[in-house]
Amino acid sequence: MYSPELTALLTSTHSRTTKALRKGSLISPPILPPRAGCFSEEARLLGPFSKRREVNLRWRYFRQEWKKVLPPLQLSVKEISSSFEVTSQSSDTHNTAGAGVRGVGLQGGGILEEAQNLAGPAWKPLSTPRRARKGPVSETLDPSDESPFTTSLSTRWLRKRYQDLLGRVPVLTYSFKQRKDDEDNRGSAGQYEVTLAPSAMSSRIRYGANRLPLMDESNLLWIQLAEEIEERKTEPIKQKQKRDRITTQNADGSK
Repeated sequence: MYSPELTALLTSTHSRTTKALRKGSLISPPILPPRAGCFSEEARLLGPFSKRREVNLRWRYFRQEWKKVLPPLQLSVKEISSSFEVTSQSSDTHNTAGAGVRGVGLQGGGILEEAQNLAGPAWKPLSTPRRARKGPVSETLDPSDESPFTTSLSTRWLRKRYQDLLGRVPVLTYSFKQRKDDEDNRGSAGQYEVTLAPSAMSSRIRYGANRLPLMDESNLLWIQLAEEIEERKTEPIKQKQKRDRITTQNADGSK
């Protein structure tokens, strides 16, 4: 039997170096011959398949597939309320024990959070002009614009390396719904899911919404202007349809 954590990692594209497996392949590995089935025609003609050979094939399949899994750094716990809203999400060891699940990897070390901080946002933020960085205005700039790196290498290049690293580090999350009447079995009512960090660089999430920059005030004004222009274009059509509708109703009433 595969553990729930390993099952989620094996059946997800975010945590595999190759194609994700189907859950049916975990129950009946594709390397088993048709004779392994009790009700197959081969089993009726040639007799049942050797249990020892079946165990060996299942073990071989397990060994060759779990080596293709990208290991997560930790387990995140997400609690969902009765209204299907996320009430809390954390990766602390205390929270995993409280949810009735076990931690994995470097649980509680904060390594994943540190990598996400160094990777920065997935989209490229607007850079501060060089003149503003060197002039007296630089004293009033946001301190978050400063580089977290202390090396002479390019900050953009270093962030790209961390984003590429996050693309090969799956985020394993355990989601469960809190039950007041069953606090002793809290870990048995949840499920595991595998995702990637929002700032990860991967071909699987290349066109995700998280890779788009945040909307600023100028972009919002342009969108509102485009909506107003589109509304002006469609207004005569709506008026014509309304007049045609009234004309049709009057014609039907006169009959």
